[in-house]
Amino acid sequence: MSSQLLFVIVLIVPLYALLRGGVQLRRGARPYPARALALHKLLAVGIVIALIVRVFRAREVPGLTTPIWYLAALAGLLLLAALGTGGALGATGEAAPALKLAHRSTSIAGTLLAVVVLALLW
Repeated sequence: MSSQLLFVIVLIVPLYALLRGGVQLRRGARPYPARALALHKLLAVGIVIALIVRVFRAREVPGLTTPIWYLAALAGLLLLAALGTGGALGATGEAAPALKLAHRSTSIAGTLLAVVVLALLW
């Protein structure tokens, strides 16, 4: 299997599914469907795990630069913040607009940064 095809399967497909699921959840009415919400959360956790595994594997390769470490750490923090704000959105009855904005911005920024880091480490 080629490296590009593996990259698409491992990273791009789950990210697209995460984005698509988030948009569908946002457009849907509360309470959210349990299966869709669980899949959205599992995809988010899976992406964080993929980022962690890839960074720690790359750590063993000499020449991993400090800026990539910083980008990876920032991506991880943003994705964890997105998980936290997403959990708060699911727990509250009617979420504040600031919480919705925080979830959307940390999700998008963390996902884009994770793509950049994983592409650099691929």
